[in-house]
Amino acid sequence: MAARSIVQPCALPVTSHLRNHLPRVDYVDSFHVAAASEDMSMVEVHAALLGHLPRTFKHLLVLRSLIVRPLGIRGVSYDDLAAGLETSRPYAVGDKIGR
Repeated sequence: MAARSIVQPCALPVTSHLRNHLPRVDYVDSFHVAAASEDMSMVEVHAALLGHLPRTFKHLLVLRSLIVRPLGIRGVSYDDLAAGLETSRPYAVGDKIGR
């Protein structure tokens, strides 16, 4: 079994540029998680944090897709949601990462 990271609440670092861009946000929900590797790219960090949806959430998204299909809105399949995020290709500003 793989070791799990410990998630700890933390204050937003004083040097963070987020304070300049979003000054009215309180950041009470800031957390710290140690990275598995210090040389992870932002795409790899995104995939590690957001690349795994709970099974119940996947089922709800597929249900939503079935409901909106008659309206011409393309949804996602369970296989789409089960596929991992592509981390090896280069991404440019404006590219979609994820689903």
